[in-house]
Amino acid sequence: MLPQLVVSTFPSQIFWVLVGFLCVFIFMTAIVSPRLQNTLDQRKCHLDRMCSEAAKLQNESLKLSEAAQQELNDAYAEVVESEKAIESQLKCRSQKKKDEVYQNSLVKMKAEREKIAEMFCDAFAEVSSDVDGVIDLALEKVGYTNGRC
Repeated sequence: MLPQLVVSTFPSQIFWVLVGFLCVFIFMTAIVSPRLQNTLDQRKCHLDRMCSEAAKLQNESLKLSEAAQQELNDAYAEVVESEKAIESQLKCRSQKKKDEVYQNSLVKMKAEREKIAEMFCDAFAEVSSDVDGVIDLALEKVGYTNGRC
């Protein structure tokens, strides 16, 4: 028969099992469990620090993001304002240039009209003198001289 099944050895077996369990229990509670607890506490503390640091960084990034967005909005508004100012300046310059060109064209047109009028007068005087000559010749040929036939 097997020795562990002999009833007379049961009390000693129970005693050594209890001693073994008690040694393991004492070892676990006195050495392993505190070390595990210490490691878990350190880990939890580290995770808490990391989480709080992550929250701080998230808040900072949100602030930076908002500041950057505000700067972009300000820059966009400044660009729009500059565009309007430039557009206004260009319209003003354009209008001045139009007026200048218009005035120059009026002056040139007036000068050309005066030239045309002068040329017309010269041509009319030339034609008039030629017509006078032709009339005098025609009257001579017809036989009309200084009011006599």
